[in-house]
Amino acid sequence: MSRLVTFDATNTLIRLRYSPGDYYAAVAGRHGLVVSAPEADRSFRHHFRTLLAEEPNFGRGLAGGWRRWWTTLVGRVLTDASAAPPSSETAGAVADRLLADYAGVECWRTAEGAVPLLERLAARDIRLGVVSNFDPRLHRLLERFELSQYFDFVIASYEHPFCKPDQRIFELARRSAGADRCTHVGDSVRLDYEAARAAGWEAVLVGSVPPEAGVDPAHLCPRLADLEKYLKF
Repeated sequence: MSRLVTFDATNTLIRLRYSPGDYYAAVAGRHGLVVSAPEADRSFRHHFRTLLAEEPNFGRGLAGGWRRWWTTLVGRVLTDASAAPPSSETAGAVADRLLADYAGVECWRTAEGAVPLLERLAARDIRLGVVSNFDPRLHRLLERFELSQYFDFVIASYEHPFCKPDQRIFELARRSAGADRCTHVGDSVRLDYEAARAAGWEAVLVGSVPPEAGVDPAHLCPRLADLEKYLKF
């Protein structure tokens, strides 16, 4: 029986070095803006959710695509969190800088234990992949952190007409690997754990959730480094 294990990216394989509010405020400051980092954090969380609802999958299929989607988000955050409303030119310059920085190691780090874990899993007779709601910068990020070498394929949702929790993204991964037994690993109850199980996969949730989240404790892995205990080889 062929085996596939896929991973989410954000907060599973890679993590932010700084909160969005802290980094947005720092970059905005270099462009002459006074931005409240706590307010930027609150605004980012709010507008990230609302913009995904307005334009799912980072604006895929719409004019300007993911770059315009993120530029719109940055503009909304700056408007909420700046001491004075920024000009469109300044907001555009901040957005350009942020889009570039979030494609590299300036803003991200590998999750603790990720590389040793992937090395051990790669030595087994299983296929490895990434299934993540992400724009095309995901490929560059994984290359910059030298993680791409461990994966047979990387599925960034923006490059497909569906995203998690849509079961089609898991079926695409299964077909890509030609696997009979599939397990997905991620940090979101809805997008990773519940979605994978609805697609007929096994699932492991990394991190901690309250009991009312409905996650089987046997599927809850507190630390990514300990994942092998939960994969049931």
